[in-house]
Amino acid sequence: MLPYYVYTGDYTAVFDESLDTTLTNLGYSSDNLVHSEIHRKLEMMLDWVVTIETKIELQDTYHCMFAFIIGINEIPVRVTEDHIQHMGISDPYNGGPYEVWGEDD
Repeated sequence: MLPYYVYTGDYTAVFDESLDTTLTNLGYSSDNLVHSEIHRKLEMMLDWVVTIETKIELQDTYHCMFAFIIGINEIPVRVTEDHIQHMGISDPYNGGPYEVWGEDD
């Protein structure tokens, strides 16, 4: 999923749409989403490199099967995932359509 964000112009909208689809496919909804963000940065190292950084935080409730014996029926759960991916802009991408974008995005 991440390589598409290197090439698409409106990468934030694509991220939001794909995250929503992924949540739906896993049986969750936007109600489970506490926080999500994506950043894209173009840097010159040895070659031009695009850095994609994503942060997602989800919440859910775990329904206890046996802890009700001691009075615990539910436990709130939060999961956070941070991911950073570096890609050279000359790297091939065959995952779908893309738009060429420049530094003015």
